[in-house]
Amino acid sequence: MLVFDQMTERRSLVRWLGGRLAVAPVALATTGCLGLVLSVGALAAQEVDPEVFVRSDAGRDAIEHGLENMISIMASDETDLVELVRRVLAEGTEETRERFFGALSLFNSLLGGIPPEMSELMAADVSGGVRQLRNMFGETASRTELARMGRAYARNVRSLQEQIPAIVEGEFRRQQEAGATAHDTSVFGFLFGIAQYFEQLGSVEARDAAFAAWMEVEGAEELFFEEFTDIDRERVKAMPAGLATVGRGVPLWFLLMQVPQDEHPLVGRRLDPRLRQVARELLRQGTPELRPEELREMRRQAGGMVGLHEDAWSTMTASGAAWLLAAERPLADGSAAAAYEFGCGAVNRGCAVLAAVLYSGPDDPSLASIQPRLEDSIAQWLAGARSVRRELCEKRTSADGAVVARLAEEDTVKRGREELDRQTQTETETIEAVLDLAELVDRPSPLLLDAVFEYWAEERDPKAQEILVRRGMLEASALSDSTALPALGDCLAEEAGPSVLH
Repeated sequence: MLVFDQMTERRSLVRWLGGRLAVAPVALATTGCLGLVLSVGALAAQEVDPEVFVRSDAGRDAIEHGLENMISIMASDETDLVELVRRVLAEGTEETRERFFGALSLFNSLLGGIPPEMSELMAADVSGGVRQLRNMFGETASRTELARMGRAYARNVRSLQEQIPAIVEGEFRRQQEAGATAHDTSVFGFLFGIAQYFEQLGSVEARDAAFAAWMEVEGAEELFFEEFTDIDRERVKAMPAGLATVGRGVPLWFLLMQVPQDEHPLVGRRLDPRLRQVARELLRQGTPELRPEELREMRRQAGGMVGLHEDAWSTMTASGAAWLLAAERPLADGSAAAAYEFGCGAVNRGCAVLAAVLYSGPDDPSLASIQPRLEDSIAQWLAGARSVRRELCEKRTSADGAVVARLAEEDTVKRGREELDRQTQTETETIEAVLDLAELVDRPSPLLLDAVFEYWAEERDPKAQEILVRRGMLEASALSDSTALPALGDCLAEEAGPSVLH
């Protein structure tokens, strides 16, 4: 997905989709390191009274202690996490609510690679599970206490997973009726982020099926194990079901995007209807368009997180809503249009990446509502990238036809060549990304095929050629002489190295 990074300049979204980062939480969960959690593990076994979050007379120190030890609340036999969440929403002060859900969201992210099934395996001490639990809950607890906490954590997380869509909808409706403050909108952003994570995981059955198919893809196992040490690999292999069990912590949308759908058609997951309704309402309301300096100031005020205006939802929250709708399979009626309008309407919010998510599954009738606009965008992207590459080719060649690379190796010349190579690589990756997207369209129109043909006629790019042959625009038997024809890529490949097409 790195190619889309160059095209959309939305690095946060691309990193969200990026290969190894998507499995990093799982690696943390299974290596026994849990590096990010180690700093809080020593505090996790301390007793904490959840009532501090709903008592009006609770002191600041008591609340701070509770926030630092949120994980022990999540792993307590005496805590009903769902009930506590509902009570904090109903009874907590504005500041306490925001800080509570911020802490809950943080720990949910840190421990995101440990779904309930994994915590239960750890509690049973499968493959050194107790060692892993000590990293979560501290070094002082006994084996019996650790196992009890592991089971309690699984119970609380599972119940929160089941109830979070209803909690999100209830808080959303309450804020609509009462009028949301800045604290309220921050709380909702945290809630929606937690719900989004659970929906990304999908059902156990869907994750098992997706992971099994993903592991058949060439190189998938090596990618999965990249972050593991040799010892950790052996531990994982010794677990019942091995990688398949660990794979339950991998977001389902990531697996579905990586599995070739024609070879491994998968039945994806459905969103909870209540969460889908909230997601659509977020997109319907829209989000403010903020200048970079405004975003920086909001992040500063929110301690590094994207802050929220009193009268609008954050761009991050609305983006999450669009991605949830786009990743559902099969796509619900109207979801494709709602997600596409948000990402590719009047403003480009990672349009190409979001479109790739929409088209990453089997053919879906609802995609017909966005295909004409998408194909027009693809044609414009191809034409724009071709124009830039043409200019780069002219720059690379001097007025008298001498190639720039043959000039003396002076510093200024070398810097100029390096800049040309960098621009060439960027535009080449843009074209590769656009062709990847064009390849996903199941029934391309003549407009799209003509745009691909015009590009191929100039570049002789093999990927474009494959698309045209498959769609009947070119005869494979007549292509033997085409490779001898001049191509723009030949000019750009003169000194640009392996980053260009040819």
